[in-house]
Amino acid sequence: MQTSQLLIRSLENISVIYFFISVIFYLFDGKEIITVYSDYWKKALFGISFGLLALLLTETAIKQGSSELSYSLIPIFICFYLAGPFAGLTSFFVLSVTDRVAFSFFNVTYMLVIFMFLIVLKVWEKRSVKAFSIVLFILIVYSLVLIFIFYPTAIWKPSIWIFELFCYLSSVICYFFINKQRIYFQSHLTLVDESRKDFLTELFNRNYLIKLIKQRDAKQKKYSILLLDIDHFKKINDQYGHAAGDTTLMQFAALLMRKTTGSNSLVFRYGGEEFIILVDETDREKVTKLAETIRVAVETYPFILSEEQKIAVTTSIGVSFKVNEKQRYQEIINQADEALYQGKSQNRNQVVVFDRE
Repeated sequence: MQTSQLLIRSLENISVIYFFISVIFYLFDGKEIITVYSDYWKKALFGISFGLLALLLTETAIKQGSSELSYSLIPIFICFYLAGPFAGLTSFFVLSVTDRVAFSFFNVTYMLVIFMFLIVLKVWEKRSVKAFSIVLFILIVYSLVLIFIFYPTAIWKPSIWIFELFCYLSSVICYFFINKQRIYFQSHLTLVDESRKDFLTELFNRNYLIKLIKQRDAKQKKYSILLLDIDHFKKINDQYGHAAGDTTLMQFAALLMRKTTGSNSLVFRYGGEEFIILVDETDREKVTKLAETIRVAVETYPFILSEEQKIAVTTSIGVSFKVNEKQRYQEIINQADEALYQGKSQNRNQVVVFDRE
């Protein structure tokens, strides 16, 4: 094959690599960034996708005499960097089980050393393009050394050097753009998350609550609202200071999160010392029991303001249910607020369920 043809075929392979890695990125990173810390099934699917891309590249390998020059290891190498060893080894396994990889002593030695090198360096923790480029350069040199040892006559062929050069440049370019996409998307996810969260308590905020309830109303789903208010919160601020008030709010929020785990519910800071728990359940007994469990938990929990100071806190809870598909969230929240007001006017520290009668 002439040098010009080799260049053209190499550019075609590079285009295929970048296109499919971009597609994989958008398919898998639609809601989260796949990393070494993701669930194993997600990393497995990520690795399988990169392995199938590697398999595709073996079909477009560049024939050079009796041998083939394939860019199939580029997606596997990038997969190691993006999602860690489990995903990387999964991608190589997918490629190898197709019998497209000859298990010669040369190939086994070549791949074993590369994988050990990547794992020892923990390349997935070194996300910069510079670190990627350095590691890849070392591996390219390693490849050329092995070719020189096992195939001394092939090392002097221009096609080998052109191929290795394109391997290096295409990998760096692909990783550069993919990494940029991931950084941008991670920033986007962070901004989205921050827009949903209350800064102090790290609970979901009022705006996100309204958005979720509107979605439920649009789908005519039924739900319950628990509206909680910390009793005598103004006294805590006045007696101990606003810093103590903030500490109380944070501990109260953390307690709500613990007590609602597994209850098919979400916790929100509604405003000030008021919180809302959105429960995807309308069974009166179950929801009331949850509210009472929370009330007792708050009453018995020692709220720590400092090493020497603890205070007792109670909460009043108003409960309402969406039982009619025509009801809208404003009505359900107002009903919970009415029940809460009733509880606060009756000595506080109690659960009151809204009663239409």
